[in-house]
Amino acid sequence: MELDIKKLRKVGYFKPPKKIEKYEQKTGSKFKCDYHIHSYFSHDGKSEPEAIIKKASLNNIKYIAVTDHNTLSFPIESINEYGGFADSVFVDVSHNVKLIPAIEVTSRVELSSGKQKKVHIGVYAPDLSNKTFMRYIKIKDENQKNIDTYYFTAIEKCLNCQFNLDTVKLYLSNLKNKPDFKYVEKEDILKYCKNIAGEVAVKNKTNKISEIDLSTSQKRNEFVEKVDYILKNVKHPVKFNIDAVELIQKANFAGGITVLMHPNATFDSQEELDEVRNILYSNGLYGEEKIYSNIKTMNKLTQPVGYGVSGGSDSHNVYTKKLANVDGIELYANNFSITKKLEMLEEKRAQNQNRANKKIADVSYIKYEPRFIDDKTPTEVMKDFELQKKTQEIEKE
Repeated sequence: MELDIKKLRKVGYFKPPKKIEKYEQKTGSKFKCDYHIHSYFSHDGKSEPEAIIKKASLNNIKYIAVTDHNTLSFPIESINEYGGFADSVFVDVSHNVKLIPAIEVTSRVELSSGKQKKVHIGVYAPDLSNKTFMRYIKIKDENQKNIDTYYFTAIEKCLNCQFNLDTVKLYLSNLKNKPDFKYVEKEDILKYCKNIAGEVAVKNKTNKISEIDLSTSQKRNEFVEKVDYILKNVKHPVKFNIDAVELIQKANFAGGITVLMHPNATFDSQEELDEVRNILYSNGLYGEEKIYSNIKTMNKLTQPVGYGVSGGSDSHNVYTKKLANVDGIELYANNFSITKKLEMLEEKRAQNQNRANKKIADVSYIKYEPRFIDDKTPTEVMKDFELQKKTQEIEKE
């Protein structure tokens, strides 16, 4: 498809650049940066926050952005630990390293064909006191973290028990590795509960935890019978999908800077990428990553210039992938227009005399909890179970 150039000229879209390797090596700067890093707060991240900061400090990387998937845990903890404001653009996490609060959000764009295309949007330096944005991100964070364990949580709430989380995660991991896997089903949970032995604990009235006795076939059958009833009464989990346009608008409202992350790694065709660019730039996207992951992936499709530019290593493990480095190319702050944008944003926010009074929005109350048929509570579900059992016993007599 053809791009709407009139619209895109407003954000500086003009022509594709020459090879990006030459562009990146041609310019230099006194300090390095990395605007795309993941910590263990990402589901696929391996790096401890302290390790990232230490590596950045040892390698003289001045600006870093930890863009964890769908969570702002890293910047929130950093602000609380090292000091800073809810709208900080830079947080001093060591004597020579500044952290930019950021996040990489999984979202979707609807194409003209009706297809829902998954894209990753980076949001840099949003005002964390903005409750609308924080609530939006928290819902996604809770949904992603808890959707796989949704049915287990329903059982725990009804039976006031506790599964062995490590064993549950291992079971779910093995389940997902099966070639025909689509999503976790109730039958998968029931199968797990039929085969566990001594891996479920129960809380008594004083919250003291003790192991559920599953030593006999009768007790195991009683436990499985309860689980089966609970699973029949719990509603299916609903995945919270974020619309990319809506995300950009909410992020912009919170003062954040939005970037399309690793575009050439996400798209297989130039036509799809151009259509998504058209949609996102016309709705307020700031820019794209120009350098990330590896050079081969980067140069797969065209990259327009004249709009906002960002980049980073996309390191998920600082012990195996260098920061501020992509295939031997070191990343310097003046290669990316987002650097100046961030510095200007910090200058503007620093002029706010009420800055110190801003607090990070408290959205801890948001939980992705299991829901039951007829909106019953866990207690009501179990009361119905006991009533059904008594009725069955009477009928047998």
